[in-house]
Amino acid sequence: MPKMDGITMLKELREDRWGKNAKVLLLNTLSRNEKIAEAMSLGTFEYLIKTDWKIEEVVKRVKEKLS
Repeated sequence: MPKMDGITMLKELREDRWGKNAKVLLLNTLSRNEKIAEAMSLGTFEYLIKTDWKIEEVVKRVKEKLS
């Protein structure tokens, strides 16, 4: 994302009334445990590392989570 990273976006989303309870699946390049833990503490229900997933798998996972 050109203007902010995913964690910053998630923090801002959680400050919004609608965003406080929005389901979030974070697709990121960072696999550091502290970043994953921070995202999970902000209510992310799934944290995917980009290099570990093909786009088709990500789409399938999103559909599963939304159903």
